[in-house]
Amino acid sequence: NYSVAVLRLLFSWAKPYGHLRTNPAMGVPRLKRPREMPRLNRAWSMTELQAVLDEAGARELWGVRAAIALGLLRLSRTDIVRFPWSSFNGIEIDATRHKTGVSLWKPCPTLVLEILQTTPRTYKLGRRRSARTGLLEREAVTVAANQFGEPYTGAGLSASFRKVITSLLTEGKVQPGLTLHGLGHTVGKWLAESGSTTKQIQAFLGHDSPAASEFYLRHANQRELARD
Repeated sequence: NYSVAVLRLLFSWAKPYGHLRTNPAMGVPRLKRPREMPRLNRAWSMTELQAVLDEAGARELWGVRAAIALGLLRLSRTDIVRFPWSSFNGIEIDATRHKTGVSLWKPCPTLVLEILQTTPRTYKLGRRRSARTGLLEREAVTVAANQFGEPYTGAGLSASFRKVITSLLTEGKVQPGLTLHGLGHTVGKWLAESGSTTKQIQAFLGHDSPAASEFYLRHANQRELARD
């Protein structure tokens, strides 16, 4: 399905330039998702979220904790590793999405504030790095930084995050399927279940259309109706 979507975009570009007369990817039916296949980027439970935060803290992976906080604001991995401290005023974030240029202004919920306020901004470099740089400490520029205060790369953040998740999976403290992208679904679920409107969910998550926001409301309404 993803391949067809990419080809559809490619061929739609080719038509105006005379490379193709028609778009052969248009009208191709989507493959149905197997029922037994687990949902991608599922929402986290509060128990899982707390377990991951505790484990990352115990390992002193402060950048992973910070990445989770930014993920709860629905920042992508690319935006997370680029996000600077200068875009956080202690209450809100104000930045621009790297991929689209869309504003990322958002107020920070209490949980996010607690994580960011306990994230260090100064890191000790260690003997080797101190000898190389002549400095004992480094002031982190980005919120999500590695153990030396350097900005995470996308791969580096994923590797550190995977270490934490793998450890917790082995101990049975979390279930399979936790991803940073799933944190956006987690917030959407929370907002819907707390009674937020479609427009409120759309504004906080940055959806282009209300349809994506209504997805969370449908599930929340189903649960509420079942309880009634």
